[in-house]
Amino acid sequence: MTAVGSTQPGRNTDAGSTESGRNTAPGSAQPGRNTDGGSTASGGNTDAASTQPGRNTDGSSTASGGNSDVGSTESANETDERTRIVGAGYDEMADTWESWSAAVTDDPRAAWLEALLELLPADASVVELGCGNGSAETRELADRGSLVGVDISEEQLRRARDRVPEATFLQGDLTTIELEPGSVDAVVAFYVFNHVPRELLAGVFARIHGWLRPGGHFLASLGAGDVDAWTGDWLGVPMFFSSFPPATNTRLLRDAGFELLRDETVTITEPEGAVTFQWVLARR
Repeated sequence: MTAVGSTQPGRNTDAGSTESGRNTAPGSAQPGRNTDGGSTASGGNTDAASTQPGRNTDGSSTASGGNSDVGSTESANETDERTRIVGAGYDEMADTWESWSAAVTDDPRAAWLEALLELLPADASVVELGCGNGSAETRELADRGSLVGVDISEEQLRRARDRVPEATFLQGDLTTIELEPGSVDAVVAFYVFNHVPRELLAGVFARIHGWLRPGGHFLASLGAGDVDAWTGDWLGVPMFFSSFPPATNTRLLRDAGFELLRDETVTITEPEGAVTFQWVLARR
């Protein structure tokens, strides 16, 4: 386990330093850590005939909760094994995650969410990728419009459904799930893309751009380290991390067709020490 404040494996700890590798020390800090319980997707089952506001393209997603007008399409892709590691990890350490994330006191997401909400129409249709366990921000999004939350972790989704019953939740992989083109006003993703294999980000950003209505918005926090692939022990479970430096993230977003309204790096203090994320608010 590395000391607090020391350079961490595969993690951007000062907005400039980055490394990669493998770490097996329980509790050690990880690259571009997620701070909201948001994994790359989450759980629960419904009748096979029920209407679903979105669907994982491997045919395995499930939905429950409130109503949504987001359509769905399907293909035959399989969920990546790295994504399965993330989902299983968040299932196993759900309680530990909640206490860990509660110790982060300088998370800027509430302010960034407020900036997004000021831009959205009344009763906006919103998708939250990596929605996690039903945070205050998830509740606020559900209160302001029609919300679909997507997560790979069944246990995180179970908690989200209990806490935000008015929203609709899908278990699925955000790298393969498909929504109807031009069907939503905003897509939100807090601390989830650092769990996505970085070679998949360009395609994910392009698909998100396609889901948005003209003038729709995308709010996300992105890992800021140069981490190809990191797999190791975090909070006592196997976990996967991957990220590009901010300049690459910005280029990929622009290549996908987004106009960047805000693009900033923000350093927060996690239990293991300081870590930097890139925050973006973009428009189609």
